[in-house]
Amino acid sequence: MDEFVIGFDVRNLTDDDQWSQERENTFLIKTDIEKPLLVDTTVWQSALVENPPITRVGWKANTWSNLFELREHLRKQELQCAHWLIAITQFQ
Repeated sequence: MDEFVIGFDVRNLTDDDQWSQERENTFLIKTDIEKPLLVDTTVWQSALVENPPITRVGWKANTWSNLFELREHLRKQELQCAHWLIAITQFQ
């Protein structure tokens, strides 16, 4: 099985989204996870307000295809929250 990077994003480290027992039972295979960190931005929000320019879009409109360009973009931003730079991968 091969793993491929399909996009990059900056995710909010301080997201205090609490998972109810019902939500865990509905959406998670393993419910003993302390804090789910999912690719889905409705679960783990991006720290960036705007989407990447159309020429830099990764697998979805809200991910970056080029890590170096994302890092350069971050240098110009003044993010007010703690954040992680993540790579989103896919297995084939």
